[in-house]
Amino acid sequence: MLFNCHRASCAAAGVRGGARVHAAGVIPAVFAPRPYPWPLAVPGAGHFSWRLLRASGGPELAARIGLQHKADFSDELVWELRDFDWKHKGHVSRSYVGKTIRTWRTAPGPWYGYFADKRTPERLWIVEDPMSAARLQIGGESALCLFGTHLGTELRGEVVAFMQRQARVHGHPPLLVVALDPDATVAGMDMARRLTTMTGYDTMARPLNKDIKDMDETELRELLELPPA
Repeated sequence: MLFNCHRASCAAAGVRGGARVHAAGVIPAVFAPRPYPWPLAVPGAGHFSWRLLRASGGPELAARIGLQHKADFSDELVWELRDFDWKHKGHVSRSYVGKTIRTWRTAPGPWYGYFADKRTPERLWIVEDPMSAARLQIGGESALCLFGTHLGTELRGEVVAFMQRQARVHGHPPLLVVALDPDATVAGMDMARRLTTMTGYDTMARPLNKDIKDMDETELRELLELPPA
């Protein structure tokens, strides 16, 4: 839990149970892993998550996209998050009863999920939520899930490192495509501009009239077939 001392003579701040940060210098808090604490299960063929994903589900596909649910409460979806090297970062759980969302971190660093099967993607879509990212992955694309509309400095650095590695090893980087939800169109266009300016890689914004997770098969196929703007 974050704290700040409001005494004028102190100016201390930090994390309860972690390191102390004083005005005279900054001491970073020690990262404490927080893994998902309950047993997990793979969604069965009739589970509602496959209807949302518009996919014929099974253990193989669930493993590919990192999808499970709480073993004794199937309404709570649990996504395994992976970094750009497919290393485990933690989980995000979402209960569809009450819409409670929680994060469970097992590795330090920026919080995101890489949804992809390919080592050499032609495009890297930047989206808000794991359901949209998973639908893109199932459709043969690669996606970076932000869990919101903010791409901070640390994550931007990881994106740049990923792009540089792709350019060095495979001859060219993927095209970055920002596709935030319709209510974040302006934020998406601004993010694309800032990514182009700050990273040196051309980034396009793809305004949407419907969340990717809500698109039917025809709408998603049309989105993926659109030429770069």
